[in-house]
Amino acid sequence: MSDEASTPIKQPKLSKANFAVRRRWPLYLAIAAAAVLVFAYIDAGEEPIHPIEQKIVFPAASGASE
Repeated sequence: MSDEASTPIKQPKLSKANFAVRRRWPLYLAIAAAAVLVFAYIDAGEEPIHPIEQKIVFPAASGASE
C-alpha cells in the first residue's frame, strides 16, 4: 500500500480576516433578516386597502335575444 493513500488532504489555511468573516456570516444574515422585518413593519399599512370597484362590460352573447 502506498503512502499517498493514507496521507490526509491538506486544507488551505485561512487568514484571520477570512476566518472572522466565515465565522460571523450567521450574524450578518440575522442582521439582514432583522432589517427586512423592520422595513416591512415600518412600510406596512401605509395605504389602506380599498375594494376594487370597476364596471365590467360583457359583449352580448351570440344568438341571445334581449
